[in-house]
Amino acid sequence: MSNLWGGLQVAIVAEQLLRLLHHCGMPKTDVDFMVGPGLTMNEIINQAQPRNTLFTGSQRVAEKLAADTNGKVSENKPLQNCIDD
Repeated sequence: MSNLWGGLQVAIVAEQLLRLLHHCGMPKTDVDFMVGPGLTMNEIINQAQPRNTLFTGSQRVAEKLAADTNGKVSENKPLQNCIDD
């Protein structure tokens, strides 16, 4: 299970991304989508120990997450086309 962590200002866009991924075939059980204040999210991520975390935030937050999760933080990558040709 991975975490998709979005700040409050990107929650709507992140939710639509998750809906697109589900439409493309990703199982709904593969991602936990969480939105909340940084300190709360940090505590949840530290306790849950996810396989991977994708987030929106600053370089400082990225470095803290990388340290807290032993490098289990993903950079943003473009989506592959999910429409059959």
